[in-house]
Amino acid sequence: ENYKINRTYAFAHLKCCLPRWLLIALPSAWQLCTTLTELARNLIRFKPGATKPRSKHHKPHRKHAYKSTC
Repeated sequence: ENYKINRTYAFAHLKCCLPRWLLIALPSAWQLCTTLTELARNLIRFKPGATKPRSKHHKPHRKHAYKSTC
């Protein structure tokens, strides 16, 4: 089975870490290892080539999307 890192969680986690690292000091090797370990704990399973595009639907109330000019 194929797994990949949960990007949403990764971005949220790095968003918390990066300002601290940039303002205070560059991260140590230990901090980088703990961050990568934390990201590796949150993997999601995926199947390559299993995309399921949504079917096309018409909008039921298209006339309400436009303002009347009269």
